[in-house]
Amino acid sequence: MLARVADNLYWMSRYLERSDQTIRLLGVQVRSVTDNTSAQVAAGWTRLFRSLKVTPPGGDPLYSDQLEDSFLLADAYTLADFMSFEHDNPGSMVSLWGMSRENARQARQEITQEMWGQLNRTYLSLRDTQLHFFWNKEPENFYKETSAQIYLFRGVTDNGLRHGLAWDFIRLGRFMERIQVTTEILDNYRPALDDEDTDLDWSLLLRSCASFEPYCRHYTPEIDPWKVMTFLIHEPESPHTLRFAAEEIRNGLGRIDPAGGARHPLQAAHRIAGQLRALLVYGSQDREDLAGTLAEVRRLSRGLHDEIYRRYIFFPADQALPGR
Repeated sequence: MLARVADNLYWMSRYLERSDQTIRLLGVQVRSVTDNTSAQVAAGWTRLFRSLKVTPPGGDPLYSDQLEDSFLLADAYTLADFMSFEHDNPGSMVSLWGMSRENARQARQEITQEMWGQLNRTYLSLRDTQLHFFWNKEPENFYKETSAQIYLFRGVTDNGLRHGLAWDFIRLGRFMERIQVTTEILDNYRPALDDEDTDLDWSLLLRSCASFEPYCRHYTPEIDPWKVMTFLIHEPESPHTLRFAAEEIRNGLGRIDPAGGARHPLQAAHRIAGQLRALLVYGSQDREDLAGTLAEVRRLSRGLHDEIYRRYIFFPADQALPGR
């Protein structure tokens, strides 16, 4: 496979996964506007923008500790529109879907007609949609339906695409993005664990990570903040946890380069992926070590991305020559 094509597939999947994360965070947040207090709504918008590393319209006020309830409540529509349909915002839902579609267009020879059709139809539909069409009609349902289009694309991919290198790079991109964004979300919820006076609804965290029902089946419907945090980090069988993503990344690299790098050496990437998995499988689960664990996951995942790029996408020419 051409390195350029691998790059397109990798980013097609990363942008689509980031769009899914954005959609779920928005769905949870717009629902909380009517169900929660103004302080909870303000804190929710702050966590959303910080987790996605997007600067809100108007600049820095959302990052200030002195938040005016009236500002955020009055501006909920503007904030949701900015993160949903603002084409000038590269972190908006429609922009991310558009970038995923563009990468898919450049790799049409490696994906199926059904995959392209699903991406293209959904993007064109989103491009022509405006927030006021559904804002007064339970907007969270729109986000649920849009997220379902991503699950449909994944189903078409898993059942229609040959499970070779193209499929491996698509899955690698999905779980690389998932582990990085989920780490940021958890890190923005972490301070609330030590705040005894917080009235934070921890079920919102589970829902934003598509893990509410898996958590309830693993434990009970009674929400315990520390159990929520450890579940989303260390649970091995739920698809949206850090440990599950680390396992899939390591397995994916093994399929891409089972020999460990005879021609396109990925030894360093394999080593970092193993360190990431070991941290989440055997690392400390003590509360006082949580900040360090999340910081190390962030460091390793960023290093892994850089190493994959350096060794596979932008590798030196002599590395690809026979006998080298």
